[in-house]
Amino acid sequence: MISGTGWLGFVPGEMILLFPRLARRSRRKLGFCIDGGRKDGYFSMMMAAGTRGASAWAAKRVQDLRDAGVVLCIRVDDEITARRAALAAIRGGIRAVEVTMTTPGASRIVRHLLRETRGDQDSEHSPVLVGVGTALTADDVNRAADAGASFAFSPVADPEIVRLAHAYEMLAVPGAATPSEIHHAFACCGAAVVKVYPAALVGGIDFVRAIYGPFPDIPLLPTSGIDLSDLTQYLEMPNVVAVGASKQIVSADAVRSENWDHITEAAKQWTGLAKLSRGRRNTSTQQP
Repeated sequence: MISGTGWLGFVPGEMILLFPRLARRSRRKLGFCIDGGRKDGYFSMMMAAGTRGASAWAAKRVQDLRDAGVVLCIRVDDEITARRAALAAIRGGIRAVEVTMTTPGASRIVRHLLRETRGDQDSEHSPVLVGVGTALTADDVNRAADAGASFAFSPVADPEIVRLAHAYEMLAVPGAATPSEIHHAFACCGAAVVKVYPAALVGGIDFVRAIYGPFPDIPLLPTSGIDLSDLTQYLEMPNVVAVGASKQIVSADAVRSENWDHITEAAKQWTGLAKLSRGRRNTSTQQP
């Protein structure tokens, strides 16, 4: 549960969870806006309670996603197949797996992957992050937290979903497709990272570059429609934490034929290029 005191020093974070009616009434009383325009005390309370990425646990999750570079989205209509596909990709170097809540047995898949990858901390690879996607309701977040998920992606920016996920110390990554939505997800919902979705359809890398101008401090995670040929351009952008991939690695043909080796090889291509891209970006930022 969230701990700490509020912006005025008298609103404990627990009150947001235990007394939601009080939080709603406080909207009319505080009259303070984190983005300088909207008078919404509730958002101020959420921010004061630690939902911003400045908290240690959230900063660690963000860094883990940055280290992973590629987040694999698993959206398969069979639980066993989803498990096998995810593990095949992990063997290829994938270090962040998003199991969509629309996948049958999503919570069980999260638990299974966590069991299978426990202790995977050799000198070459970082631990595997396992989270959920398409988190649209409080029940989705509750089930994800119960399964041990590290993050919860959503195609929309719902402040209640962000609040609840962060109360579990599970990183919420809400979706946005316009400058206004991105700003709302970050400044009003309290997200530490904003998912750009669907990235390719809203302008791809050109859109991400354009967003960097007015919002250089908002970390982004573009997903949907990103090809391997685009990966380097995305990961070299300073405002991009990681990118999402799905069928580009877990193709329908590979799943249908149970060609797990093909998935492993595809994952190796993506993670190998991601590592090179990150290396080039880090080198360029260190140069005088």
